[in-house]
Amino acid sequence: MQFHRCLVFSYLETRWRIVATTTTLAFAGELLGFDQFIPPFVTARGRDILIGVNYASGAAGIRDESGRQLGDRISLNEQLQNHAATFNRSIQLLGTKQAATNYLNKCLYYVSLGTNDYINNYFVPGYYKTSRLYTSDQYAKVLIDQYSQQIKDSFHLFIN
Repeated sequence: MQFHRCLVFSYLETRWRIVATTTTLAFAGELLGFDQFIPPFVTARGRDILIGVNYASGAAGIRDESGRQLGDRISLNEQLQNHAATFNRSIQLLGTKQAATNYLNKCLYYVSLGTNDYINNYFVPGYYKTSRLYTSDQYAKVLIDQYSQQIKDSFHLFIN
């Protein structure tokens, strides 16, 4: 399969981890022949979205409240809404929903998430009640179930 020269990143990691992730992604992008970083969603304009969009948000998590104590962040739900907006803009640029779907199906997606739901939620009992509501195994299942639903909901964007 041949990929388009577009890359969609989502970082849902702690601030210190973004540096390591970015380095890893920069290295992978270089190996794949990408010669530039992709623009963040908030500044991507016009045909820029066809080379890729970065939905990154340090401190965000699968759960909307994760990382709230650190300030503004864009949760996975919001990032998926941003991806839906990108999809709609792609339809306008490429002419049809099918053309946009075909194009985005050939893009490389990178999603790194979950640590903030622990570091900036479960392990902060003074700010969040999750560790009092769930055992660690129960919380892992809650995260897996929520993430699975988020991915299913996002997938329906392309088939409806």
